[in-house]
Amino acid sequence: MLGQQLAEFASAGPQWAYAYTWVLAGVALVALLHLSHRTSSGVSLAPQQWDLLLVTAIFAIVVALRGGVFFAGSLSLAYGFWLPLNMVVLYALVKSGRRWSLLGRVDRQAGGNCVAVELSTAAGHWQLLDDAHRCRALLRQLRVAYQGDADDATRRNLEKQLRSLHRWRPAGCRHDCLPDTVSVVDVALSWGPHRHWWHNALHAARWAAVFGILPRVVTDWYGNAAGTEHWRFTLNSPTGLPDVMANFLMQEISYAGAGLVLGALWRVLPGERGPLRAFNLFIAWLVPIGVVAALNVSIGSREVGWQVLSVVLMLMVLTLTGMWMDTDTFSGERRCWTKRLDLLTSIYQVHGLSRQIAFLAAQLVTVVTIWRTIVISPK
Repeated sequence: MLGQQLAEFASAGPQWAYAYTWVLAGVALVALLHLSHRTSSGVSLAPQQWDLLLVTAIFAIVVALRGGVFFAGSLSLAYGFWLPLNMVVLYALVKSGRRWSLLGRVDRQAGGNCVAVELSTAAGHWQLLDDAHRCRALLRQLRVAYQGDADDATRRNLEKQLRSLHRWRPAGCRHDCLPDTVSVVDVALSWGPHRHWWHNALHAARWAAVFGILPRVVTDWYGNAAGTEHWRFTLNSPTGLPDVMANFLMQEISYAGAGLVLGALWRVLPGERGPLRAFNLFIAWLVPIGVVAALNVSIGSREVGWQVLSVVLMLMVLTLTGMWMDTDTFSGERRCWTKRLDLLTSIYQVHGLSRQIAFLAAQLVTVVTIWRTIVISPK
């Protein structure tokens, strides 16, 4: 039987391999983006012009195309409509969201590019992290002071120190840069763990690939090994086992690509915390699905359900990636905390962390509901 399967795979192999050639385009785009980063001069918050076009193309090919060919119905429709649509939606979201992003608001307050210039230097970055650490410590002390029996002089002293930190003025700025509702902690989290957006992109890509392992193992197991019928088909098909391994690897590349896009656009996506930034990519992928579903009446609810399931799984991976990016922003404080969750609680505060966990739990409930509807009870 093994010899027969090898013979069949030899004839079906080229066609099987062709189905995964999209990954070559993704690798080429990432290589071009890396080359552009290495040869670029000047300082910017995020990818600009040509680099932004490359990022939107990576999102469309590596992330959206992973399930888009089946959803769009044909290769010609996928490449002629599905890919441009995903690129346009993400590009429009970045352009419109840049104005409402936290660092975009800080830049307008500063009246120039001095924020990016300041934080792109090692000294400026470390000074911001130090100010953010002091700000969080003062907020904890002030909260305890108001809940306890601290005198008015102590509370006024803490408030005075917080106001001094809020008067943040990078070198080259003639006036304070922070809007009333923004703190140095918010600026540090919006800047990310690294000084250049490319390194933020690589950092997020690694975490997204790690967090994508579990959902991919579960979906692969159910699709290929759950029940004797699935397992027998996988073993008897000449491309069964290669498909299992290839699908796992391709999906991991897709998760890493989504993380790369999130990290590259980290500073210009709306939202003060990582999970909210991840939600923007969820919208950027969900809108094209809605457009295609509305235009193509032949698409059934099962196909739409599979696509929404893929998007929500990706949102879960990116939500966790965003939370870990936030903790890695203050990685220098890890020696002060025995667990990453303790550091996360310190950054988000108790109520903020509760909201993020509730957000993640809602995603899990959505995944389970869709899974039970279209997979376990398809009829």
